[in-house]
Amino acid sequence: MWPWEHAAVAYLVYSLFSHAYYRESPGALAALTVVFASVLPDLIDKPLAYQYGMFDTGYALGHSVFVGIPFAILVGIVAHRIGRPRVGLAFGVGYLLHPLGDSVPHYLRGTERFEVLFWPFAEPAGTGAPTGWSISR
Repeated sequence: MWPWEHAAVAYLVYSLFSHAYYRESPGALAALTVVFASVLPDLIDKPLAYQYGMFDTGYALGHSVFVGIPFAILVGIVAHRIGRPRVGLAFGVGYLLHPLGDSVPHYLRGTERFEVLFWPFAEPAGTGAPTGWSISR
């Protein structure tokens, strides 16, 4: 997906949730947070792969559920403690929808790519040898 597609999907999902659960539109801070969080995995992985050569592809650390779920929980806890639980939820929605948004279209086309969710234990298909950061094979 393109960055604006990630942002649109994440905002739409969070907005629908906000309208259904809270009975109001998302606040400005929550809206900005969900949009930022929806592109954050690419902001982490793409430079590390393409600029610094740390990974073979742009799908690694930021796209992994082993990083994303604990990161989203941590941000949620911090946001709750400072009195902004909706912002923490918006972050989690945006961040966690990103890797799914990258994987689901491939699944629907029959070219499954769920391995991008399980870095470092799986490597995206079609890549070369591990760079040392991956423990697959």
